[in-house]
Amino acid sequence: MPTTRVHVVPGLSTTSSRHRVKRNVLGFVVSMTMLVNIFSMPMKAYFSELPPWATLSTPPTYANDSDFSRYTLANMQAAYNEATLPPDVYYDDMRRSVQVMRQVVIMDTVVSDDDCLARFLVGKPIALYYGVNIRNVLCAFAAANHSQDTTMASWDRHGACMHFTYMSFLIGHNCVWLRAGNEIDGSNALRTYTIVAAHAVYEFKAWYWFKFVYRVCLSCFVLYLMWTKYYVHCLALEDTLKRYGHRDNIDKPGRWRCEVVYGDPTAIILMHPSVTAFFFLDCWFSVETLSVAIPRASQSADIGIMLLGFMYLSRTVWYAYAAMCVTAAILKRRRNEHAFAEVDPTIVAVAATLYGPAITWAMGNYYGLLAAYIYLFQCTLPAAAKGYYIEGGLCSVLYTISIACIPILYGYVSAAWCRGGARVQTLSSLTSVYASFRYNSVKTRALFALLRWMYPDTNARVPEIGGSVYTLFRRNARYKRSPTIGFRSVDVFVYCYKDNVLVERLRLSLLESLDRNLTTPSLAVLDATTPSDFNLNVLETTQPPRLARARRPTTWCL
Repeated sequence: MPTTRVHVVPGLSTTSSRHRVKRNVLGFVVSMTMLVNIFSMPMKAYFSELPPWATLSTPPTYANDSDFSRYTLANMQAAYNEATLPPDVYYDDMRRSVQVMRQVVIMDTVVSDDDCLARFLVGKPIALYYGVNIRNVLCAFAAANHSQDTTMASWDRHGACMHFTYMSFLIGHNCVWLRAGNEIDGSNALRTYTIVAAHAVYEFKAWYWFKFVYRVCLSCFVLYLMWTKYYVHCLALEDTLKRYGHRDNIDKPGRWRCEVVYGDPTAIILMHPSVTAFFFLDCWFSVETLSVAIPRASQSADIGIMLLGFMYLSRTVWYAYAAMCVTAAILKRRRNEHAFAEVDPTIVAVAATLYGPAITWAMGNYYGLLAAYIYLFQCTLPAAAKGYYIEGGLCSVLYTISIACIPILYGYVSAAWCRGGARVQTLSSLTSVYASFRYNSVKTRALFALLRWMYPDTNARVPEIGGSVYTLFRRNARYKRSPTIGFRSVDVFVYCYKDNVLVERLRLSLLESLDRNLTTPSLAVLDATTPSDFNLNVLETTQPPRLARARRPTTWCL
């Protein structure tokens, strides 16, 4: 599809400004906050990851897997025990990049081997990472009779360690062992044991430096796109309003001024294929840290650590954005845009922040999900390796799909629901709404509610002009450049005052959000024969629709 590209970089005006233009402070601060948020997102990984200049742990080497399990288990038990750990169920050893979780169990009943996964392993510390040898130890422990004191001594320090690989690359190891008694409070009641689970990740300096440079470049790329695709046009708009006003035939007598309320350009970045691909890869490049965030998020003893886990897992929202970007391309190619109801990106971000950790918790605490993940961790391994390795590649695919599918399912189901007549609204009843701030994302509506409270003069009932692109979208979804994520929050609002009295409100949309369908004659939005009465493009929603161009180049449209 052809894309409208109008880059107008404002320079110094050769004539004195004829109209006063003010940039709304609240709108600008919110817009800049969104800019900083999206610009800094790659670097937020370092709230949980170590930077490349830190002291990093590297994998030890052993003669064989049996030696690895035996010596690693002994080293872990020496490093993490009742004498070295605080009396907490969770401990984060940042220096060694090891997460230690403990759970006290009282073995009153015998659990058969067939029921071990459903009745015993579910809900245990890092149960998701239990490979064959770890399961063998714990299931034999669950099937034993623990009514005698001698039984407790025989199970003390029993355990196993396993390698953790990802796409065949070694990224860490897991160890699980048993301690007789309650290791957290020091008691030693009969049939009471402590399950200790430790998850260690390996850090490779060259790889960490590569990721750091990658993220810096990604941040710079995002900043470049924000400038060239949005803020340069906002400055050009301000320059046009200063020099020529918002209308060509503006009433000369009187003092005119405009107040510009910037929008939130996040949607432009979210639907840029390169950006979503780069963020998607960044998440996949950091699977070793993701494997740490999962046990962090699944415990509640240390709230600060749990929130760090949630923050890191929130980065997986890019799985959802990438899926929506791919879905948008498929819908456009198949000309099936009407089959999907666009999703508010703010809702996607909030939902992913909530259901990402929720899914993560459920993976270790619900039998069906736990069984599926345990199977995927080992189904690709040869039989000889299953006792000492787990492979996370397929599990990452399933986790990615589980995060990505939620907004996609919502979009299709919501569109089908509306087509079924559950939400019937006529076009005429909506046309007057499109120019209003109320036809917007949740975040932007909240901004304008605050704006109207802070500046009561903006509440005046005056003509509202603009939002014509949404009339076309309502008429035919083929006009949407992005059928999956709405661009409404990107719009700029201009408040026009004459003699300090608000007389008009303008809603300006970027032409980039409109697919003019120039290759489809029956839908094509051609240029009108007469220019616009405004110093802005005007989309005429007649049949057929036409685009009345401003006398001076601009990418903004009423």
